[in-house]
Amino acid sequence: MISGGAEVVYAGGVDSGAIVRSGGALSISAGGVASGAVVSGGGYLYVNSGGVTSGTVIASGGREYVYSGGIDRGAIISSGGLSFIVSAGTVSGGTVISGATLTVSSGGVVQAGLTLSGGTATISGTVAAGQQVGFAGPGGDLALGNPGGFAAVISGFSTSDAIDLLGFGYSGSETRSFAEAASNTSGTLSVVDGSQTASLTLLGSYVTSNFVLSSDSGTGTFVKFG
Repeated sequence: MISGGAEVVYAGGVDSGAIVRSGGALSISAGGVASGAVVSGGGYLYVNSGGVTSGTVIASGGREYVYSGGIDRGAIISSGGLSFIVSAGTVSGGTVISGATLTVSSGGVVQAGLTLSGGTATISGTVAAGQQVGFAGPGGDLALGNPGGFAAVISGFSTSDAIDLLGFGYSGSETRSFAEAASNTSGTLSVVDGSQTASLTLLGSYVTSNFVLSSDSGTGTFVKFG
């Protein structure tokens, strides 16, 4: 247990099952690996360039920072947990539970998809094609600060979920349309806001009227199922 102190995992080192809380910090340096760490109530996890974590649980009050060149694989971010993927950091295959927040900054990378089980993922980095971002529970919020860099398919979008197009200032002149693919198993949702267009691929069978636009109470536009 790391409480009020600090542990650093250097090249060739492996930490398994650390519990980090109450001002404690676990730092993974280049070549270091942490597996199954649990970070909660005032604990911090820092994944530096060349460091790798897997199976981490970020619980209530815990914070994770993945820096340039660092990789987080398969994290579970629970209610009240926060994970920040900064420029050139990578998150691979994480799950965001209701009440939790994942933030992928500009230059950050999502690999192997994400699962939103009611949580919020704010992605201003990139998500390449061939991945899936899935809504797996009510109340999921996928906020996109760089829609042009989001090429994953979206699955499970339904009642109480939201896609937040950051920077798409809501107005009555915005339009949305859904074009079903020939297979009737997916299609493209297009939202046009002046000179800006977001084109998102969704798995499932929808029609244009299923998508309702509204203000996100900030500078963006919510797309909700209606």
